[in-house]
Amino acid sequence: MKKYIMGYIPLVILAYLIPFTFLQKVHKFYGSFLFWIGYALIAIYLMAKMMGFWKNED
Repeated sequence: MKKYIMGYIPLVILAYLIPFTFLQKVHKFYGSFLFWIGYALIAIYLMAKMMGFWKNED
């Protein structure tokens, strides 16, 4: 589970780095739209993997 949590660190850094550096001069809407779709899919995948480790122990 720790590797999935550690996977979020570069993801958060990329969320700030990519739009304000690489996509700064892209004036078309689809440039950032494609990035955020990919970002969301990766974040959902990592979150689903992390939630798979949770157990309901009664």
